[in-house]
Amino acid sequence: MEAAGRLIGNWSNGVAIDLHAAYEFLRVKGQVKVWAKFVWNPCLIPKHSFLLWLCARGRLLTRDRLLFLDIDRACPFCCVVEESSDHLFFLCSFNRAVWLQIKVWFGMSRVMSSISSAIKWISKDAKGSSWICKVKRIALACSVYQIWGARNCLIFYGIRPTVEGLVCRIKTFVYKVMFTMYPQVLIHFEALASDRSLFVGFGLVPGYARCTLYIF
Repeated sequence: MEAAGRLIGNWSNGVAIDLHAAYEFLRVKGQVKVWAKFVWNPCLIPKHSFLLWLCARGRLLTRDRLLFLDIDRACPFCCVVEESSDHLFFLCSFNRAVWLQIKVWFGMSRVMSSISSAIKWISKDAKGSSWICKVKRIALACSVYQIWGARNCLIFYGIRPTVEGLVCRIKTFVYKVMFTMYPQVLIHFEALASDRSLFVGFGLVPGYARCTLYIF
């Protein structure tokens, strides 16, 4: 009883009970997730954050988790290995080719084999609030979202994407988000995208401060 009295005394500020201190003591505390700050970063699109959250928690309904259904469990892209989250996004030959082009676009060299390792590395490599840090976070989230969307289109509608088409969609979306936040970012993107194909695909002329965006 004395111990309980001392504990309650620690929650009191002399006038009333500090409910926040009491709640923090009584609540069940889970393990701090290293990916939480990255997944729920303000610069990410909410639907991208939600999909990343599912991936990080291992809750994405890939075929290896649909054990209650009598379906083909092979990856819809390569049709060789059982589909899992890590295989779908990083180990599949098709999506590995997509990631290779995206990493070259941003000058990334690290090999990523899982969602958790990718988020952990990007969280360290893209610290801060500079535009280059934001664009790397957006690129990772957008790539995961677009790959998942392409996977669903292939399964439910029979539409098979190409590597070039999927990469173009990712680049386009990343550009749209960055242009919304930084209208003058076109100048900086020229230095980032060493190949001129990005600007040609957008209908832009590199080097101009103000450009007309024909594709949107």
